[in-house]
Amino acid sequence: MSIQFIQPQPLGQGPDKPVAVRFDGGPAFTYNWQFPGTGTYVTDPEAITRLTTFLVKSKTVRVETTNGASFAVQANFVAPTGDAMIRQVLGVCGYTLGVVPTPPPPPKDAQ
Repeated sequence: MSIQFIQPQPLGQGPDKPVAVRFDGGPAFTYNWQFPGTGTYVTDPEAITRLTTFLVKSKTVRVETTNGASFAVQANFVAPTGDAMIRQVLGVCGYTLGVVPTPPPPPKDAQ
């Protein structure tokens, strides 16, 4: 499962770097995201849970990061008008909105 931010202009490839997400102009939630080239994504379950929880309660979303040349990149979006679509996507991926998933215990024969 991941949350992705795709830009029309390449963001550059390289090591993980901070991406800040703001909901309704509030404080930034900053996590290190992966940058494979044209976009960026985060796979951390805690980040996904926090970001989707705020996403469904917000009207606007702002994403802030830098591109491969270290220039600021910012984008503003209108948030979804409900939580049904987000809940459906999360459910397909084994997530529940607002709940950080925990990995299953290892099989007993693996010990």
